Amino acid sequence: MQHLLNFWPPFWFNGIKVAVLSADYRYAKVELSDRPWRRNINSSQFGGSMFAMTDPIYPLLLMGAMGKTYMVWDKKADIDFIRPGRGNLTAEFWLHDATIAEIKAATDNGQKYFPQFLVLVKTKLVRWFAKSTALSIFGRNHNIEKTKGRALMLGLRTVIYPVADLAAATEWYQQVFQTEPYFNQPFYVGFAIGGFELGLVPDGQPSRDGQVVYWGTADIDTELERVRALGAEVVAPVTDVGDGIRVASLGDPFGNVLGLIQNPIFDRTQVR
Repeated sequence: MQHLLNFWPPFWFNGIKVAVLSADYRYAKVELSDRPWRRNINSSQFGGSMFAMTDPIYPLLLMGAMGKTYMVWDKKADIDFIRPGRGNLTAEFWLHDATIAEIKAATDNGQKYFPQFLVLVKTKLVRWFAKSTALSIFGRNHNIEKTKGRALMLGLRTVIYPVADLAAATEWYQQVFQTEPYFNQPFYVGFAIGGFELGLVPDGQPSRDGQVVYWGTADIDTELERVRALGAEVVAPVTDVGDGIRVASLGDPFGNVLGLIQNPIFDRTQVR
């Protein structure tokens, strides 16, 4: 695999070399040579080459260490250019047994898991480029025998809200959940909320007469006022339904009902 990578065109033509790849896929060291024709206008290493030298390594390590019963995809990456990179560059990658055990436990029932890894690219032991990568990992068939004879239906994963104005709804829900969507296309916008997903679609018929989906909060009174200030209409005020559980619901500006729930009994470790 090490030799194949070193002759792989995206590495070969960019001067990227896998200097070390351990047989157990627990460690890798990648080098980027410095050549005048690969520098940018500021005479430092081209950012695309630096991204390329880090991008596929952790997925490769995980595939090699965990086997073909797991599917691994690069999901997203954030880059922090700390200082200009000049000269030959090096990046090291470690995959610990504890990380593998954590991933296997989180994907035991075939669900997705999104571990993050930080990569530091260095020159003469001085770091200048930090890349944070989030991977999407799920088990493909490793748990088929375990699931025979039992229900395969798992818990809540995604809630879909139809909206007439996708751009406006995306902006509004960014403010409500105080996060940006991880997927944003003209046909679908997806938000990752506390391990679950809120999806917005630009078709369908919004309605306040159907099911109500309740999103958890630690302070329902504060959140009710905050969301109302963003333009939501209170449909049902905060109500104590017993055992310290309090619920409320609001109408979003697009015709859907947004439920809030403060539930001290809810145990996230039971989510599957």
